[in-house]
Amino acid sequence: MTGQVGFSGDIYAWDYWDIAEMYSDVGDIPDCALVSLNEAVNDPARVTVKICTKAYDPNLIGIKSENPAIYVGATESSLGLTEQWETLLKERETLLITMNSEDGKNWTQNLQNQYENVENELSKIRSLADPKGEGDKGSPTALVGRVRVIANTENGPIKPGDPITSSNIPGQAMKATQAGPIIGFAYSELNQGSGKIVVNVSRTYYTPSNKSDIEYLMDQIKTLEQRISELENK
Repeated sequence: MTGQVGFSGDIYAWDYWDIAEMYSDVGDIPDCALVSLNEAVNDPARVTVKICTKAYDPNLIGIKSENPAIYVGATESSLGLTEQWETLLKERETLLITMNSEDGKNWTQNLQNQYENVENELSKIRSLADPKGEGDKGSPTALVGRVRVIANTENGPIKPGDPITSSNIPGQAMKATQAGPIIGFAYSELNQGSGKIVVNVSRTYYTPSNKSDIEYLMDQIKTLEQRISELENK
């Protein structure tokens, strides 16, 4: 489908927890794996990802989603088919107009065959463009929401609230303990080994605090005292 879609009301996606952006990929990438930028490009449609292979990867993009509620962008197998799709839509519209005209009544079977051929071609493109259809789909990468990611305890046990980044094991995440890019914050525990944890997706740059808990609390108290003083002086 091309063009704009408008609606009013609510959308409910039961048993789906994230919105994902489609990327073409390089190599086999399992669901729940971390992916990173494959190479520099200037065309948004040509951005490709690969499985992440190093800790605190500066090119870290995100997590390959298992089952997104919404897919944004084209599947890998449908790239470059937009022009063909639009041409077929125009051809179908012309055939429908002709079939319903006086001239079309004399060529009904021929026009019907042409129409069915166009519909078959449109159906093939729909299948290629469907993230759950045929062809190479690429890697749907979570933009927002909560998803599972393959993680390990290379950098220590993971607790809820821990910032999560890439590790040295391909595709796997770990707890971040130093400054660097992260893909979100843990909702799960992982005490040893490797396994899947739930992460609240938030691709950002993490900077650990160098202050102790007492210093942090003292700063908060000082800030509150200043605000109280400002209110009293008004």
